Amino acid sequence: MLSIPRLVSLAHNQHTVSIRNDRLCLREKDHIKENIGEIGLLLLERKGILSCVNELKYKTRILDSLEAKFKEYIRNHVVIKDSQKIDLSRRVYLDFFRRLCIHTNCENPNSPDSEPNKYTYSKWTFFTTNYDNCIEDFWVRSRGYSHLSLGFDQKNGKKIMNADRFVRRNTEESGLRSEMQLVKLHGSVNWIKYKNGYIEEHEYHTALDDIGCRSGSNDIQENTLIYPLNQKQLYFVPFLQFFRILNAELTKRNLWIIIGYSFRDIVIRTMFEMSLAENSKCKLLLVHPHATKQIKPLFRPRIRDQITCLDTYFAGRNYISVNMKIVKTLLTLSRS
Repeated sequence: MLSIPRLVSLAHNQHTVSIRNDRLCLREKDHIKENIGEIGLLLLERKGILSCVNELKYKTRILDSLEAKFKEYIRNHVVIKDSQKIDLSRRVYLDFFRRLCIHTNCENPNSPDSEPNKYTYSKWTFFTTNYDNCIEDFWVRSRGYSHLSLGFDQKNGKKIMNADRFVRRNTEESGLRSEMQLVKLHGSVNWIKYKNGYIEEHEYHTALDDIGCRSGSNDIQENTLIYPLNQKQLYFVPFLQFFRILNAELTKRNLWIIIGYSFRDIVIRTMFEMSLAENSKCKLLLVHPHATKQIKPLFRPRIRDQITCLDTYFAGRNYISVNMKIVKTLLTLSRS
């Protein structure tokens, strides 16, 4: 069986990395007394160095402000509100999954195109590092497929994250699963964490700023995203469970389609490297305009033969021919 993850992430630029490193260093200045003790603090005062430390606290506030603006920029720009772009996304996915289903015999040939379950396969599992709602919008809103599972349960008319149940269903109970799974490894722009600890999924193409305008001032705690600044959230709910699901899937699948993902995240890359090294039958199909020159060299030399590259964009104007090429390459790999 084929596992078809879609891993797409925001590009990390040099300026982002620099801001993160400086900020973490300056953060330590706020706790200088705990770090060096009373004697060290006295020596700094006598040497006249303490005044410099106080100046650094002011710079920390500047960096806090820059970080807040950076996060706001990301939230506002990953939400797709242009109807033409949403239509294009739906056309690209429909063509892709139609071709995939036809060639892998996962469709019902007697089912009309309007059938919600047309071009679907309940055992597909998708992974993404994107914050947007393109995949959910396609399956749920455009295709009317109501069984896409992202880890939420219905509770009092709301969709509430149940990460522990989600990971159990994708590991211990995976044989009984009857729905497609979408695992958003870095969270989603429309997932909001409230003061009571619940993570709620809101309407597609909305974000923290939109939802905050319709909530009480003390209701919302934060949004559920891992920004490209600090990844400490990887060790907390629900991201810890999401990565457990990815690890479990890597042990079960021999063929993966990776679309548009740069593999700059060392955690994810290491997980795939270990899977390739432990299973010589495991293969990756990388679809990225720089797959051969930039992404494949990131992997260890001894496993690169298990990686096939298609150096092209996924959702360009020529998406039909690209989708055809992806499916043909996939079939070749599955037979070899």
